[in-house]
Amino acid sequence: MSLTLRPYQPSDAAVITSWVKSEYFMRQWCADRYERYPVTPEDMNRYYERYIDGQRSRALAMVNGSDIVGYITLRIPADDPVEQRLGFVIVDDSKRGRGLGKALVSMAIKYAFETLGAMKVSLGVFENNPSAIHCYESAGFHRVSLSETESYECLGETWNCIEMEQYNMDKKIYPRSSDNQTVYLKSVVTRPTIEVGDFTIYNDFVNDPRDFEKNNVLYHYPINNDRLIIGKFCSIACGAKFIFNCANHSLKSLSTYTFPLFFEEWDLPKSEVASAWDNKGDIVIGNDVWIGYDAVIMAGVTIGDGAIIGTRAVVTKDVEPYTIVGGVPAKEIRKRFVPKVIKKLMEIQWWDWPIEKIRSSIPDIQSGNIDAL
Repeated sequence: MSLTLRPYQPSDAAVITSWVKSEYFMRQWCADRYERYPVTPEDMNRYYERYIDGQRSRALAMVNGSDIVGYITLRIPADDPVEQRLGFVIVDDSKRGRGLGKALVSMAIKYAFETLGAMKVSLGVFENNPSAIHCYESAGFHRVSLSETESYECLGETWNCIEMEQYNMDKKIYPRSSDNQTVYLKSVVTRPTIEVGDFTIYNDFVNDPRDFEKNNVLYHYPINNDRLIIGKFCSIACGAKFIFNCANHSLKSLSTYTFPLFFEEWDLPKSEVASAWDNKGDIVIGNDVWIGYDAVIMAGVTIGDGAIIGTRAVVTKDVEPYTIVGGVPAKEIRKRFVPKVIKKLMEIQWWDWPIEKIRSSIPDIQSGNIDAL
């Protein structure tokens, strides 16, 4: 199949409403949005004309060639302009079991994030609709706990609603709504030579953490094309610095003075400016690394997965996975775990798991229950 999304057309209504084969299914689909069953094409188009304006709300059809196989709406909730809320999710009932539901939802999420610039996508689903819940979870949604459960009176019963959401990790800046000192680094870096994995955080209680590139990544000039690569789920404390190659005055020279850098003053060729420093390569930080307060990581260093860098350590050499280092220069203090645990952690690489698997495994990760992972 070649699936695409396009704007809903009033002529689509006859096909879409034909998929609603029972009032029970209709209520699962739309709750109380339509007053009576069966829903007619005229009902659907009246709703469209009244509530879908093409700006704050949109209706989309998923098509396979010329055939309509799905329908979904997106709207901006009144209280959150960077959120898109999905609704009226439905696919051709004669084609169930072919992954159309997940495809429809995934395409709508991509549209919300990439075209509409949303930071968050949310939806509600009834507890009595397990197939829809499974579909949404497979598309990356997770459940959210609310102070009050939304419920509807449907067919003489009370139906409770589950709230679900997912964030655009390329855009979500603050992990906690009340904390502007901690940011997801991936959302604030702009240089193409800096790569950061999902969920990696930086905390700064002195400066604006959004200025990480300016304040923490130093001597990082385009002429070298050296890179800072940071994995997923890293924790970087306030004041940590990454010192790049342009800070390394060449030790091959008889003088520490960087004559090539001041080529105009000394009538030297501009093309040889990079000979003023020694190029030791990129800085590579693995996954699940904790870098302590005011630590300094020097050019050319690779830090393995799960390592811990102590407060104000100066790291000049590579650090092995799951190793704690500290001091100036940094030296190994101890391994975090016994070898067999480190081996298993390196094998399972939990940071690459699907988000829902990580979420369900948090109790075991936190308690150190390696056998359960």
